Amino acid sequence: MLPLPISGTKGLRAVQTPPAAPLFPKTVLEPTDFSKDLTTLRERMPRIFEEAASQVRKGILPLLGWGLGKDPVLNIDESLSEKAWFFIGDIHGDILALHTLLSHVRKNADFHLCFLGDLVDRGPFSAECLALLLEFSMAHPKRVLWILGNHDESLRYLYSPTTLTSLAFVEVAPKADRIFAASVEPAEFAHWLNESGTEREPIGRLFVEVCRGLPRAALFSDGLLATHGGVPLEDLWNDLVQKESLYQERALLDFTWVRLCDQPSKKGWKLDATKRKSSSDFQMGFKDLETFQDRVKEWLPFHRIVRGHDHFETGHANLKNSKKIQVITLTGFGFSNSVGGQQMAVAYRNYLTLGYKSLGKANLVIEEVTVDPWAWKNLNDPKGLNRHSIDTGVEK
Repeated sequence: MLPLPISGTKGLRAVQTPPAAPLFPKTVLEPTDFSKDLTTLRERMPRIFEEAASQVRKGILPLLGWGLGKDPVLNIDESLSEKAWFFIGDIHGDILALHTLLSHVRKNADFHLCFLGDLVDRGPFSAECLALLLEFSMAHPKRVLWILGNHDESLRYLYSPTTLTSLAFVEVAPKADRIFAASVEPAEFAHWLNESGTEREPIGRLFVEVCRGLPRAALFSDGLLATHGGVPLEDLWNDLVQKESLYQERALLDFTWVRLCDQPSKKGWKLDATKRKSSSDFQMGFKDLETFQDRVKEWLPFHRIVRGHDHFETGHANLKNSKKIQVITLTGFGFSNSVGGQQMAVAYRNYLTLGYKSLGKANLVIEEVTVDPWAWKNLNDPKGLNRHSIDTGVEK
């Protein structure tokens, strides 16, 4: 049996995989072959999770800026900032999008990748997306930056009825049929983890431990700020006098949870933090951004933002009204956000989007990658390769 991802009593099923097999295959399959590639990925999942868990335990997971105690607001130095960078928005369980975009990214031999968070929920392939992103990161050490998203952060591991051990974020008592909970909806990943008692517990615990070490934002030397949500809201500004001021809990939560819009809603706030129960209660507009930019310009000098969090059917959007700050929002997944259930299986764009900052350049451009919508429909067909009909590397 394979060792557990984190200490516990249930393991992942061992599979006979040749030791020399690469973590990330060099062959890029065409969209029409994607169902075969998904099957192959699922066969590799136990080994991927085993290796990632081993690296987590040792504190050496090779994601840029990863680790407890690391700077939650990274500074990307000039030598690294001038590399070719790709930016991918929310994936939300869309394995077809993640596979397609990663295949596109690695065509650039000197690539660096910033994933802007929200890997799980909504779409039906959260566990597969976790395996694929971890595998890609381990195959390309220190070239992948994963910014914490609100759905990434929201998963809670509760006291396990089998181990009586808590790792983090225990907020409510578990029940016999619930080991994981989430502070957001929809929360399909938590529901899926709980479906089989403790059988999928190692996957969820690994995900929680990985996310605990992720940064909230990253500032590139050319003034680009990458984050999932927004920036700290106005009720915190008087306390922000140096970069370390951003490390207070509410400021970090704002990076992950605050939404941006042209006409933000702040009804009933009156700059009273006690009336703002959480970072997701309010929105930030261009005037807030420009004032915040002026407040922190000496120690957080940004003039552009790339982010995820908000979803757009076109795959990307700009904050229109700001003349001082360029704000680009990226959506990585391809299915329609306005439908769910069976309709989600057929409502899929024929292209995916990602941001690209070329070698030595400061401007961020939008790239479109063609994708076959029928590949998504086939994956979600009840008679096809849906997540419930194929083993995902967990003991039955």
